[in-house]
Amino acid sequence: MHVKRILLLMVSAQLVACGSGDTEPVTPNVTNNAAGPTPGSGNSFVHFEGLWQGTITPDDTMSSGTGILFVNGWGEFRLLASDSQFVGFPRRTFSELAGNVTGFRSPGSAWSDGTRVSPFTISGSIDEDNFIDATYYGSAGSGSLALAWVSSTDSTNIGVTDGMWVLFDDDQNYLATFEIEVTNEWEATITGAHSNGCNYSGVAESWTSFNSYDISRFDISNCPLIAGIDTNGEYSGTAARIDIADDGTGELALVLGLSNGENQLTYFLYRP
Repeated sequence: MHVKRILLLMVSAQLVACGSGDTEPVTPNVTNNAAGPTPGSGNSFVHFEGLWQGTITPDDTMSSGTGILFVNGWGEFRLLASDSQFVGFPRRTFSELAGNVTGFRSPGSAWSDGTRVSPFTISGSIDEDNFIDATYYGSAGSGSLALAWVSSTDSTNIGVTDGMWVLFDDDQNYLATFEIEVTNEWEATITGAHSNGCNYSGVAESWTSFNSYDISRFDISNCPLIAGIDTNGEYSGTAARIDIADDGTGELALVLGLSNGENQLTYFLYRP
């Protein structure tokens, strides 16, 4: 049923908790379905709002992985990588991109200096074709980003997220079920339960002309320790519907990128 289409971009902390072990995540050929104006059009000092896709290459490994970048309407930059997230408020001035972010590593992994949370600086450019060519650097490591802004005509209505969603591991084993209930034109509640005992509850809001949603609150409780790390607590983040474009069916995954002051979590959810 989901033999080819269910792919995970990254192994979140919750996947580690339920026995994914050291299995390498499968990286999907994702394409963004954002719909909206060219980012930054008509303004030289802008947030470059939208969804971006490309690669992130750490200098210590020189091995590129897939990256998905959300930039919301008030300028929050959230870059999802295989075992990390970068969150902050870099700004675009004309063709220049610069600013500071916080880098979070997944439980069980660390930056080159042994830390799991560390400050980084983003510096680079955005050209006329809406392509980001940048570097990130700090005492905990460095690397490069190559990201393209992509769009389509997918619906931006939060109502399209209503209903059941399922989390699988990279061997297509069931892990968790989430239910999204749209309460009004702009807002939805999220509840869920994981097979390892974790419980989830949160609120998502539509904030943009793109098919992305702000997660203003996401509570996790009753989870076991993951690599000795307590991941229970309150998170915030961003969600987006992304076409995994694996077999031409256009099946959309709902991607959740979450963080707090200590941890980062990423989930790829699919319709059952």
